[in-house]
Amino acid sequence: MAEVKIINGIKVTVATDYAEMSRIATSIILERVRKNPNLNILVPAGTTPEGVYEILSNDEPKLFRKVTFFNMDEYCEKKDGEYKVVSEKDSKGYRYYMRKLF
Repeated sequence: MAEVKIINGIKVTVATDYAEMSRIATSIILERVRKNPNLNILVPAGTTPEGVYEILSNDEPKLFRKVTFFNMDEYCEKKDGEYKVVSEKDSKGYRYYMRKLF
């Protein structure tokens, strides 16, 4: 069972395992979206949040209709001497990854 601690004045929830952490994070997100349907959410890259994304992707799609997701990370590549964000259709890109998950 998760344990709530206060560390340097910050409330921290320590989960017993990955599945519990994913469920807790998902419930926090769902609670906040229900309170504010126009919520802005910054989503990180990497494999750690994949459990949360999997649970959320199986939830009510209508609930997230007005939510705006911002990708924390994105890949760039140099083309014609300039760095440009990779296309959302490029499998190397984070936008592609998030669309695939959701």
